[in-house]
This record gives sequence, C-alpha cells and structure tokens, in this order.
Amino acid sequence: MAELARLERTLIEVFHGTDAPALSAGEVRIIAPADWPSLRIRVHPALHVLNCNWRVNDVLRAIESGTEWREPARAPVDLLVWRQRTQVYYREVEVSERAGLEAASKGEDFATVCEAVASRLDTDDPTAAINRMLTQWLTDGLLVRA
Repeated sequence: MAELARLERTLIEVFHGTDAPALSAGEVRIIAPADWPSLRIRVHPALHVLNCNWRVNDVLRAIESGTEWREPARAPVDLLVWRQRTQVYYREVEVSERAGLEAASKGEDFATVCEAVASRLDTDDPTAAINRMLTQWLTDGLLVRA
C-alpha cells in the first residue's frame, strides 16, 4: 500500500510541479548533424522516476479503468511519471531508457546520453533503439531546452 500511495502522491506532485516548454520534434530537426554529439538536453522539471518493488502501476491502471484489481505482484518496476500540458501520465521504463533520462537530467551532452542508453541495451542496433526512444521522449514532452 505504501508504494501505491507513493505513486499517487507523485502523480499529484507532477501535476503541480514546475512547468517548462517541451522541446518539439521540429526544433530537433533543424539541428545540424555535426552538432548532435555536443547537444545539451534536459528532462522536464516535473518528470519523476519511481523505483518500486511491487507492480502498483497495474493496480492503479485497473482502478482507473474500472476493472477488477488484484494484489500487485512483487516484482521490481521503475515508473516514469510526467506531465504533458495539464495531463499526468505514467508508464514503466526500461533500465536503458532510465539511464538515458538520468544522464539528460544531469545535463550531459547527447553523446553521453546515447552511451548511457547503448551500454544497457540488449540489441544489435542501438542507433535504431535510441532513435525510437528519442522520438518517444519528444512525443511525450519529456525534454526541454538546456
């Protein structure tokens, strides 16, 4: 129950958190390829990542959708919680994506963010995976200008 309460509290804190204009895909497209490695991006100031030992997100999703909920499974899960405009969202985040977001939150350059992601990916094509991740971050409004 404590982790479910922590998730619900984080949803409220993110809703009331500091706002910042999200970086758009259009703004990213105009960046010259040679400038990408040194590009500085930041995560939205209201973004949070929760480490949970129970899958409380499954319980909250069931409650939100009005379906029957069950006791959560005891399994570690990292949850990304963010706001886009006035709506708060949450979803599971993989270790590679979390590493990239943590690097961006520390003000690292894009090359370092990519290295953090790639070092935790289990794929032969990290470039494609990073491209999909960046696209998702832009769609979700997770990034702001540095």
